[in-house]
Amino acid sequence: MPAPSPSGPDFRPNPEPFSGSLVWWVEVPAREQFYLQGVLEGYEGLGYYQTLLPRLGKDGEGASTALGRITSVPDAREEMASLLAALGEECGLRLAERAPDIPPDLQPATART
Repeated sequence: MPAPSPSGPDFRPNPEPFSGSLVWWVEVPAREQFYLQGVLEGYEGLGYYQTLLPRLGKDGEGASTALGRITSVPDAREEMASLLAALGEECGLRLAERAPDIPPDLQPATART
């Protein structure tokens, strides 16, 4: 199935506005998720990361990748974009080309004990 046209009704940009926030959809090497969380915690109030699909696929080196979202405020769009570009160089984070077919407010399942 082809990707929705950027001008079509089903196209959702990345980042996408949602309830007064910006939702950034990212693919990140699974081994770098805690690092990403730590970096974002160091930028107090810039955004927070949440893993949605812990086993999205494999990167070019065969390592597992995860799909996550970073929720930030619209006023921090440029700062977040710069940080994500730097993290792409540093740890292999990749901004998804468009928002996936997942609701922006989806809460991932938690492990039951």
